[in-house]
Amino acid sequence: MTAILLIILGGLAYRVRGGLADDILGMELPNGWIRAVWALFVTCLIPAPIYWFPVIFGLAFLGCAVGYFNAEFDIKNHRHWRNYARLTARGMFTILPVAILGWLIGYNAWWGVLAGALFVPCYEAGIAIYCISKLQTYTQYGEFLLGAAITAGLLCMS
Repeated sequence: MTAILLIILGGLAYRVRGGLADDILGMELPNGWIRAVWALFVTCLIPAPIYWFPVIFGLAFLGCAVGYFNAEFDIKNHRHWRNYARLTARGMFTILPVAILGWLIGYNAWWGVLAGALFVPCYEAGIAIYCISKLQTYTQYGEFLLGAAITAGLLCMS
């Protein structure tokens, strides 16, 4: 039950990173503040001694602060193998800095990196959910699903 709650929280934290706070407040917050929510969540999720927290936070922030490797993704355009490859790399990089540190201190964080490779399937599922519900935008669903997938991967550590 705890794992399910953490996976849901991970999806929400990644969605906040993607602009949920902006949507709720109706104004754009500085990117650093919103991305710090995801970095803080990842930091608290990693089972490491407390003295590693600042390093984990910095690496988690770095992972979610980079761009999208010149790739675009929308419902009708830019859906081809080159963008899929770039977005898969982007999803994997989201957690790669933390995974490298995790490996160095003795944890198996590679499942998080593999879960990040689900970037495109998560966003495709978000498009499918959007086409059925029309309640939000497809990116909102995709971001939630990707955050949940990465969280599930990180829970496989140790």
